[in-house]
Amino acid sequence: MPPLDEGTLWYMPITLPDVSEERAQELLLASNKVISEIPEVEMVVGKAGRADTATDPAPLAMFETFITLKPKSEWRKGMTKEKLIWEMNKAIDYDNLWNSFTQPIIGRIDMLATGIRTQLGVKIFGDDPVLLEALAIEVEGYLTQVPGAADTVAIRTTGLRYLDIDLKDELLAVHGIVKMDALQTIAAGIGGAMVTKTIEGREQYGVEVRLKQSYRQDIEDISSLPVPGRNGTQVLMGTIADIRLVDGPAVIHSENGIIRSTVQTNVRGIDMATFVKQADKVLEQNLELPTGYSYEWAGQYENQLRAKKRLSIVIPLVLFIIFLLLYLTYKDLSLVSIVMLTIPLSLVGGVIALYIADYNFSVAVWVGFIALFGNAVETGVVIVVYLQNAFEDKFKNATVTVAGIHEAVVEGSLLRLRPILMTAFTSVIGLIPMITSTGTGAEVTRPLALVVMTGLTTSVLLTLIVIPVLFAMLRERQV
Repeated sequence: MPPLDEGTLWYMPITLPDVSEERAQELLLASNKVISEIPEVEMVVGKAGRADTATDPAPLAMFETFITLKPKSEWRKGMTKEKLIWEMNKAIDYDNLWNSFTQPIIGRIDMLATGIRTQLGVKIFGDDPVLLEALAIEVEGYLTQVPGAADTVAIRTTGLRYLDIDLKDELLAVHGIVKMDALQTIAAGIGGAMVTKTIEGREQYGVEVRLKQSYRQDIEDISSLPVPGRNGTQVLMGTIADIRLVDGPAVIHSENGIIRSTVQTNVRGIDMATFVKQADKVLEQNLELPTGYSYEWAGQYENQLRAKKRLSIVIPLVLFIIFLLLYLTYKDLSLVSIVMLTIPLSLVGGVIALYIADYNFSVAVWVGFIALFGNAVETGVVIVVYLQNAFEDKFKNATVTVAGIHEAVVEGSLLRLRPILMTAFTSVIGLIPMITSTGTGAEVTRPLALVVMTGLTTSVLLTLIVIPVLFAMLRERQV
């Protein structure tokens, strides 16, 4: 469906996963201040991190800013929502902050339905989170080269610092240290160990102890932790283990039991299907995936594929039902074929109007075409009925001649000319409010109304010329 103008914007940038609370607050306030200075913005409300609810598992690295816009009558001359987003994107430029703009309703729907916060996304599947992020960053670089890509960013998941203590079995054996004793020392000294419980009235609390911060501040301190060895000797932790800080994931995303990474992007200035086709070609030419790794497109493109599959069944079914009903009415394949010809005649106006207005084919457009097919066939049925009646009245007691057929066709056509024109153009006039609307929902109603209005106009004008000629040719063959 065409995107609805909700009257608000939703700014959802991401930063590095190891961002501190102070830095997150600084970035949030700075970006909100920039947005609030845009003349078309009425109010800005932002948050970082997650609320105290299981339905909002947002990390601290993901910001959410709701932007309420002023009425369009107060906007600068020539300003559009696309220009506003471009202006905000240009103004908000901070290191390690990747911008993304959507709208509140469609943004929530996208996240719930596809897990992607933007219109489009690439999901990369594999078994190594670090490698997946590297591949995602590589895909981000390729997508930014494709015309139409906007707000393209790979979701960063690694960057947190983890303490990695690798106990060496051979060294433990040399010093006579039981591995469990070493693990208990690590747990008590660094992570904390529960030693007892205390009861306060009806409440019970665990009592946990661990070393003071000054004794576990860095790797050197941890290397100096004593571990009991053979005969009560004390062995330093650094003697029996390799201790280092390593980068690790802040979060591990999975889907159907397979770890995945995500690259999100919006599409502007081009239709989504064309963008995916071009981007897919770029990825196939440049991206080398290790064995066992794969990628797939996600986001609204999934909805588009489902709609395309459904319409590929609905449209032929509609045409078949129309054909079947006409055949049950006329019992004559020739007449049915003439009436069915009104459908391609109606397509002429609709397709040309879409091209001129630069509208993409969407579900709303196809709904308009389905309605147009019914109106066009109705017009064809009326014309054929009166042509057939005029033909039968003309030759009720006379021999069929070519000149007589022409007279009957002209008579039948003129008889219903005024009612058909009145009916058709009444429908056209009734669609004017839809095609000129500018409020919320106009993005759906305008393409639908445009298709029906222009298609019905060309259908009536061409049908009044083409069908009488074909009817006359059909009857001349019977002479």
